[in-house]
Amino acid sequence: MRPVFIPLLIATTVAASCDVVHPEPRPGLGGQLVLFAILNPDSTRQAVAVASTDQVAPALSGLTVRMYKRAPDSAGSDWTFVAETTDTFPRAQELFENNYPCFSDKAISHWQYCLALPVVVEPGATYKIEATADGHPTASGTTRVVGNFEIDRTELSGNVLSASWTPSLAAHRYLMGVVYWDTNWCCSPGWSADLPGTSFNAAIPREAIDSAGPVPTLVVSAVDRHYHAYLTTGHAGQLFKVPPVQNVEGGFGMVGSAQHASRPIAIRP
Repeated sequence: MRPVFIPLLIATTVAASCDVVHPEPRPGLGGQLVLFAILNPDSTRQAVAVASTDQVAPALSGLTVRMYKRAPDSAGSDWTFVAETTDTFPRAQELFENNYPCFSDKAISHWQYCLALPVVVEPGATYKIEATADGHPTASGTTRVVGNFEIDRTELSGNVLSASWTPSLAAHRYLMGVVYWDTNWCCSPGWSADLPGTSFNAAIPREAIDSAGPVPTLVVSAVDRHYHAYLTTGHAGQLFKVPPVQNVEGGFGMVGSAQHASRPIAIRP
């Protein structure tokens, strides 16, 4: 699994326009946009990271990000305009709303732009994020938003972890992990698993338990098929690395959806 930030992730069929797409090779990279967004129904705004593939002159003029919506029961190509923004802001500013594509240096690069759409997205609905800039082709990606869910049981007996959670609407997979929280909001890397369903009952590595501290925490992330494909494909190395599967048309990157839940693990004899 590609490295991700915890707890944002420990570390989904819809219309054909929402299928995972691996962009075909293009002659050269100049003038393309890179678009990265992870929609979350719990957030009051949706952060979108945009960059240019031209690292020599990365400044983007006329940069605009727009959001469109398709109803949950619609399989057509008609989109309803939702919102747009041209305001950019620093990556790390006020991004602790379970929506973080601009926070991670690994998301795109240090020369990215960050924009935020003041929208609460609807679970089950399909959204399109579109980025435009002067002299660049339009880049866009679509995703179906996953729903809220709750962890209803989690306990550890010896090294056997038992846990279950309610289903998340439109979730493709669940990423589950055991972590240790520190006083700086984040946590230590721990053990994680990629699951198709809403329960787990099996032994986990002893070292994962020992490193989880006095109050180990279970974190579960429901992810759509695009984000899951992006996280679990590609090579993370820097030498001749293979890029992850992407779903942005007219450019590069990923537009997906995720929702997260956490709960302290009850320790049983």
